[in-house]
Amino acid sequence: MLQALKLHRTLGANRSSATIFRQYASSTTKQHKSSIGLKLAGTALVVSTAAGGVVYYGLNDKAFHDTFVEHVPHGAAFLGYFEDLRSKHDVDAYRDQAATWKKQVEDYSGQAQNAVNGVYDYASDAYLKLTGQKQVQAEAPLIKDEKPVKVDAGSATITTDATSTTPTIDTTIEKPEPIIIKKINSDNAVIHELTQVLVELATILNDANLADKGRDMMTEAMERLQDLNNSYKGLGLERSAILNDLIQLKTKANTIATNLSNYRDDTAKSLESIHVKTASNLQDSEENLLNENEQERTNMRKMLAELVAQELDAQKKRLENDHSEALLRQAAQLKDEFVRQAKYLVEKERAGRLSKLETINGRFSALENLSLKNAAELDKSRISHLMHITFGALQDAIEKPQKVSFVSELEAFRSSAEGDALLRVVLDTIPREVAEEGVESMRDLTARFELVADQVRQVALVPEDGGFGSHIISMIMAKLMFRKQGLVQGNDIEAILARSGYYLKNGDLENAARELNQLTGWPKRLACDWIEAARRHLEIKQALQVAETTTVLNSLLEA
Repeated sequence: MLQALKLHRTLGANRSSATIFRQYASSTTKQHKSSIGLKLAGTALVVSTAAGGVVYYGLNDKAFHDTFVEHVPHGAAFLGYFEDLRSKHDVDAYRDQAATWKKQVEDYSGQAQNAVNGVYDYASDAYLKLTGQKQVQAEAPLIKDEKPVKVDAGSATITTDATSTTPTIDTTIEKPEPIIIKKINSDNAVIHELTQVLVELATILNDANLADKGRDMMTEAMERLQDLNNSYKGLGLERSAILNDLIQLKTKANTIATNLSNYRDDTAKSLESIHVKTASNLQDSEENLLNENEQERTNMRKMLAELVAQELDAQKKRLENDHSEALLRQAAQLKDEFVRQAKYLVEKERAGRLSKLETINGRFSALENLSLKNAAELDKSRISHLMHITFGALQDAIEKPQKVSFVSELEAFRSSAEGDALLRVVLDTIPREVAEEGVESMRDLTARFELVADQVRQVALVPEDGGFGSHIISMIMAKLMFRKQGLVQGNDIEAILARSGYYLKNGDLENAARELNQLTGWPKRLACDWIEAARRHLEIKQALQVAETTTVLNSLLEA
């Protein structure tokens, strides 16, 4: 029983070691796939089937791989990524193989456990049979006389605990050949324990002269124990191979992880440098394009002005020549008609020549007046067309966002309006220095008003003869005063500035200038430049409105 208890403990320890080995194997070979690789691979497949062909030939054809890396930007990084994916696929294959080995080890361990349990049950059953704790069917012994008979081979006496009246049975038993247990060479403690159990069982059988009855059982137990030893040896070899493969797989996985980390760092640095370089190039290109565009616009503006002037001169000359030639042809035709008519009349009626001549002379005079009137109308139409063109150019130059000179446009419009006294008077109201400097746009006046308003608030409390201290106090008080908004009542500086700002926001420059013109003292001095600029803007605007109205009216009258 002690040997059986030792064997049970040894089997329990073996099961624990097998469980630990299974846990170690399962924890070592488990890996997680990276979602980044799957996303990149899916994106590459969606782009086009051509990309798949490029990847296939880049990974399998050395010449195509070198050409692709040399001529395609970032080709090396692209193909390197797919090479890493293929390496990762190899790692997954090793992992699957390790899982298969693990399953085989578990199956072998189960088989070995079953074999050990079978040997243990067989040995326990044999022990119980031999010790008499389990009934064994055997031949009934022969009962002889009460006197024992001695035999040379040996004698045995079997008694019971009954009363003395129970007869004593003497049986003669021949001593069989002893059971010999061969030693099994093994490093496994379970095999040693089982071998020791079999040796003890053989000893018990030999001592009890039961060697013949237990020989087959012991032989079968030895064969099973030998098979179990061979199974343990096979499992040990497979376990060593699996551990070696797992170590190699772990080393290769660490190498791949290191390479992937280095590749990711290199790619991040490369992308960062490319982003910085691309941003710099884009900024330089944008500045160059803006400069070239501005220069091109200036050149185009000059060329357009020159072409318009040349076209106007050419059209004027062409119209004058056509008009002169038409008049000459018409005069010649009339003269010929007159001569023919005169000859006809002279030949037809010589007596009524004077009356006919007066009639023809009247018709000729009417035709001449009609021709002159037609020429005058054509000249007026040309002048009106020229006025429309020059007025549009002048209006575009004045309404530009920036302050530019419009002298050439003004002179062109003045030359086209020489026959209109009202337009000459209106254009004479525009000073030449204003045309040379240009006028500020509504947007510039609005932006400038904010600066002027801040300056006016700073000197709002400074008297006419105030000194430096008054200016300092006024600036401090201006920071503490509340600003008014909208159409507020009152004649104080804040109310005037609020109303002026309201009118400016609504596009009413005239009322804004009137409000600001109500200032006195230092505020008026600071705002006088803005008021003068607004006045010039309004004067030019009014002059343009009058000129536009006159031009449209002339066109309607001609129609």
